[in-house]
Amino acid sequence: MIRELAVSVLALAVAACGDDPQPKHTLKREALESNPTGDAVEVVYGAKDGETFAARINLSMQYRQESSGGQSRVDKGEGRAVMEVRQTFRRPGSGPAPRSEVTFRYVEAEGVNAEAYLERETIKGTLEHDADGRAKARTLKLEGGTKAEQVEVRDVLCALMLAGFAGSPSWMPPRGVRVGEAWQLEAFIQPVAMENIALQAKKVGLQVPKPTFAGTARLEQIREGGFLEVSIDALLELHGPIRRGGREGSISIGDRVRGRAVISPTTGLPVSFKVIHTGEKRIRSGEQKVDQTFTSELEGRIERSDDG
Repeated sequence: MIRELAVSVLALAVAACGDDPQPKHTLKREALESNPTGDAVEVVYGAKDGETFAARINLSMQYRQESSGGQSRVDKGEGRAVMEVRQTFRRPGSGPAPRSEVTFRYVEAEGVNAEAYLERETIKGTLEHDADGRAKARTLKLEGGTKAEQVEVRDVLCALMLAGFAGSPSWMPPRGVRVGEAWQLEAFIQPVAMENIALQAKKVGLQVPKPTFAGTARLEQIREGGFLEVSIDALLELHGPIRRGGREGSISIGDRVRGRAVISPTTGLPVSFKVIHTGEKRIRSGEQKVDQTFTSELEGRIERSDDG
């Protein structure tokens, strides 16, 4: 949703100035309360050299966009896809720093352009890790497919939705936590969507407000085997005037992620997750208006693969 900002706003930002009130999205996040008990536990990012973890991720989505002013129209649609993502760890005893190899492909698709998605080639990438095994943010490099397809895959893999798998930021802080404890995600996560906004706006010569991000995660319980059940609720926002040349408009974007994941204490990877991603975008410029809503649900299970 965030990546669509430049295309949608560009058409509106060149319209005549208007006196419409500043629009405001309706999304709000829940600030998870912190009530810690017991001793602190800390995950270990200890996947071994050559270990492969594979996930089948089910995605369903719906969107609706209403435009008015000039030519009014309503667009809406829905779709479903299944994505296969694999992550293989490379931990040489000496030499290069730890890294992992990632592959991404669509194995099922329904809706608009479903056949085209299934015909895409597999996207491959490499991801760097710190010495302790935690993935380094913004180090995922992809190859294969078109540039546009790589951008789309990066937006999926580098978002919060995969709970620390294959390039997604880990929901766990770099320290021990206690059952019932909540922590601030913005203290150690800067979503890649924030960079996307600045890059896309710069390409089209558009001035936009600075986005903000805040969220909390909480350790709900420790399951049998030491697996950590973690919940999350986070919101990225952008709100205020937009300008291009001498013309103006206004925008309000909300992008919310909430869900739960069960995380391995020995690899730091989720073994399962379910996340709801909700977006709203409201744009005003002169007589032109755009209101967009977007909802997607991602659910996946991740298992060690013996054929990696």
